[in-house]
Amino acid sequence: MHSASPLPDGLQGWFAVRGWSPRRYQLEMRDAYMAGEHALLVAPTGAGKTLAGFLASLADLAEHPREGLHTIYISPLKALAVDVRRNLLQPIAEMGLDIRVETRTGDTPSDRKARQRVKPPHILLTTPESLSLLLSYPESVDMLAGVQRIVIDEVHAFATGKRGDLLNLAMARLQAIAPQMRRAALSGWCRVMLGPHLILPFCCQKIASLGPGIVALMRCRRSWPKLKCIRRQLSFATRAACVS
Repeated sequence: MHSASPLPDGLQGWFAVRGWSPRRYQLEMRDAYMAGEHALLVAPTGAGKTLAGFLASLADLAEHPREGLHTIYISPLKALAVDVRRNLLQPIAEMGLDIRVETRTGDTPSDRKARQRVKPPHILLTTPESLSLLLSYPESVDMLAGVQRIVIDEVHAFATGKRGDLLNLAMARLQAIAPQMRRAALSGWCRVMLGPHLILPFCCQKIASLGPGIVALMRCRRSWPKLKCIRRQLSFATRAACVS
């Protein structure tokens, strides 16, 4: 499967300067968003999951600059959200994009939180608890109505705990506020078990045990799709890509 459309010049040039090419599943994550689909990517550490999660957001904001909150990133750890922000800011600057990225956690100063509700960044990195608190503010409806994507990192960390229930409730509320929002989930754990009671109602009920170095990509429009698996040989390992 090839990308439905080329990346914007700034992004494509960023890859080219480094002698890199975007990986197929990174482009397919963008394709899923452009097609109005939800997506789940399971890939080993070092496979480019984080870039795959944000590529659609960066490309969309590069092609269609806008004000307001575009993407919410959910992290299981406050420290991870800070690290992801730092790792995002450098390529955004190198691509010449005018994209603001901020964190919102329990450590964020209250004045910054108040300012974010009035003038939010393009990409907000937060946790399930901070998202739930944000949703409790009356003005959050205006702030969140234009959200296009939510990216859930390390989704397996939420799948079986109470934080997953909290996140599921927050996402349901957020989806009601922003019906156009598409969900993207990332996991480096190759034994991801998903069920209807967990936090990804757009995914299949079970991903079989995947061996080391295997990548699985699932896309769908509806809840509980029937999926077919297509085995592929990619550059650095044998991987599986699953598309609806």
